Formats: sequence, C-alpha cells, structure tokens
Amino acid sequence: RCVKMREAFIRLGPAFVKIGQALSTRRDVLPPELCEELALLQDAMPDSLTGAEAMRVLEGELGAPVAALFHDLDDACEPVASASLGQVYRARLRACGSLVAVKVQRENVTDLLALDAVAVVKVMELLKMVWRSPTDFGGIADEIVGRIVDELDYEREARDAAAFKLRYGGDVHVPEVFQNYSTARVLTMSWVDGTKLDAWGREPSHGTAARRALVRSGVQCTVKQFFEDGFFHADPHPGNLLVDGDGGLAYLDFGKMGTMTDADRLGLMSLVVHFVNRDAPGLARDFVALGFVNDAPDAEPRLVDALNRTLASGPADRVEMFGSMRERHSFAGVLAFLREALPGGDDDLAFALPPRFATVVRALVSLEGAVLAVDPQFEVVSAAYPHVARGLLGDRSPASRTALLELILDARGKVRWARLNALAESA
Repeated sequence: RCVKMREAFIRLGPAFVKIGQALSTRRDVLPPELCEELALLQDAMPDSLTGAEAMRVLEGELGAPVAALFHDLDDACEPVASASLGQVYRARLRACGSLVAVKVQRENVTDLLALDAVAVVKVMELLKMVWRSPTDFGGIADEIVGRIVDELDYEREARDAAAFKLRYGGDVHVPEVFQNYSTARVLTMSWVDGTKLDAWGREPSHGTAARRALVRSGVQCTVKQFFEDGFFHADPHPGNLLVDGDGGLAYLDFGKMGTMTDADRLGLMSLVVHFVNRDAPGLARDFVALGFVNDAPDAEPRLVDALNRTLASGPADRVEMFGSMRERHSFAGVLAFLREALPGGDDDLAFALPPRFATVVRALVSLEGAVLAVDPQFEVVSAAYPHVARGLLGDRSPASRTALLELILDARGKVRWARLNALAESA
C-alpha cells in the first residue's frame, strides 16, 4: 500500500509530489513504513525533461551555446538528480573552472502546476466535507500552492540562498550562487561533495565525537533560524542535508524558505520554556495564543485541566505514537503530547495546526529527524533550551521583554526565582 501511494503521488503530478515529500517528514503523525516510502520522492524521481529539452532551456535562458559556458555538459549527460519541477546537472564553468550544480526547470511546468493547483484545492474541499475536523484545509491548500509557485522562481531562490549563506554560513556549509549563470529558470551554484546525512548517520565507522560535533553545529544553526532570525530553510529533508568532506553539515536547495513574525518566534520560544518546565497554565496560554486550539471563552482553564492530566499520566518524558515511544523532549514529542492531551472529542479543544505554522512544524520535525538519524539519543528541545534562554535574556526588544516577564512572573506578579535562576544558568 505504501508503494502504491508513492506511485499515485508521482502519477498525480508535481504539486502532489511536493505534498508527498512534505508528508514523508511527518513521522509524528504517520506510520514509519509510509514515511520511508514517501521519502523516495525526495530524489528517486523519473527524469522530468530530456537532455535536449534541458539544453534548449539553458541556451534560451543564458543566451549562449551550452558548450561555450560549461565543460562536461551536453544533451547526452545524465542528470545527477531529478525533481518534480526540473533536474540538476554536474558541470564545470569554462570561465573559471569551478565545479557547479546546474538546476534546470522543465519547459511545461507552469501549465502542469496550474492544473495541479485546482486539483489540490478540490481535494482539500473534499477532505473538509468528509472529515469532521477544525483543521483549516483551505488555508493548507493555499499554503501548498503558494509554496510551489515560489519554487518556480529561481531568481528568488538565488537571493534566498545568498541570504542564508550570509546569516548561517559560519555554522554550516552553504553553496555559493553564480549570479551570471542564473536566471528565473536556471540556477547555478557551487558543487558540494558529500554524503546524505541519514546515510552518514548509519555508517558505524563515524565516532561519537564526530557525530556530536555535527549535531551541535546543526542544532546551533536550527536555533538561529527559528529562535533568533525567523528566516529558515523550509525543506530540510535528507536529500537536502549533506555531510561534506570536512565532516560539516551542508544545506542544499533553497526553493522553500520560510519567515516567522516576531510574535510567532517569541511564542515558540515561550512554548519551549513552558514545555521543558512542565507548566500547564503557560502551555495553555501558548497554545491559544499561537492558534493551536480554538480561542473559546473558557478554553484556557479547560485546556489547563487537560494538560495537567496528560502531564500527570505515565512516564514524564515519553509518549506513545503509532506503537513506538517518542521523547517528550523533542519537537515531534511536543506534537504527540498535544495530541494526547487533546484527543479531539471536544470541538473547542481539538488540536488544529494553523496553516502559517505548518511549514515551521514540518521544518522543525524534519531537522529533528535528521539529527536523530546521526545521534538517536540526542534531545533536541533540551539542547535548544539554553539558546532559547540566552535569546530571551539578551534580546532587549519590547516584545521580547514582555515574553520574558510572562515567563518569570506568576499570576500575582511575583518573581518565579527558581525559573529565573534556571534560565540564567542555562543561558
């Protein structure tokens, strides 16, 4: 059944392939067998255009014969990767000799996506009719279609890759964009030799020190993206994360990027602090403020009761999902914990992920899964906590000051000295 589902996504076209790719990272809500099969959509795709078509696009976009611009690239070359919107070739620039990855967009992709966009919206409308749920299916459809349209603009991707390199290039390897060889339908970036992160993690020859160093750099970059800058890589699946020749983490493919408002960024930081401290009233405020549950008049006190019951039941740090135990001190564990606390019987308290957070959660869970492939014992939320504490204590913006006060003052305005001390020690 999992194989048939993957094949169905391919038959349905580029937009549905993107949906399948997104679902492959959601091990917090889908069976692992299905996730593993859908993960093949990341890089095991049939070629989307022939060599002759790719060369025609290249020459039309760059305004010169391919042979005058690149070594080792012609219509007989096999792509090194095929995706739903185009494919990637390995070549060398004649002008400077640099080894590059050249991404070429398929010719008829706009027409295909226009049809797919209508299909996605219709599918979401059908789901809303047959599945009684508070989930905003219309918003999810808009998010999916909007993201795919964004991916068609390689000039925007080039700008985002350059911005990502500027902000996070000190922590991870980010390839360089060759602007003179890039257009709206062609993107040329420096070639990165490396091993896919999950494959590297399965190799037993890598020692504990190398694994921990790689994980630390990944967590540091993740924290900066989500808790400091609010500008993040929104598609960190295993095909887009490599371990380079120096043992460092490398990011690829900047077609999907996301941004967070300061309010959502601070709300996420507050959620991490309340979650680690097992603070049910604080978590209830966070979930309502972030839109994870309906803002009914009496939702917050009932939510506190539901959270307290879940916090008091079973082991403190683990929750069961799909027959396996998930660490509560993980982002997937946070989602599993919330679903356990709010099973959906009460419409007012039913869990519903807002569309604006779908990309954030998917990216965080994907990154966490990548980290756990390298070091299964690593607790991502616990490791992120000191960075969150440092950010809250060091950011002097009014919004951050307000968030910090809400965390360290109780309902009567008294200082929670133990929490303030814990935050300071962590920072």
